[in-house]
Amino acid sequence: MANYRSSWAWQTAQNELAQALPRRWAHSQGVARAATGLASVVTFDHDLLIAAAILHDVGYAPGKPNSRSSTISSWWMP
Repeated sequence: MANYRSSWAWQTAQNELAQALPRRWAHSQGVARAATGLASVVTFDHDLLIAAAILHDVGYAPGKPNSRSSTISSWWMP
């Protein structure tokens, strides 16, 4: 993960999910791998796509707002 958003997102997701929710962390890693493959065929910000993929379940981490919240991005994006 060479780009800032995806490297920050990867570290954040790992910190929040790896210990507390290891199966969800493994799933999120798989989604990020799929997004990496998809990034080569879509016209989109590839780094943002990968960051969104790895962070998509981070709202399930203990003590975090529900992932369905419309304000979730205000809690996570630097």
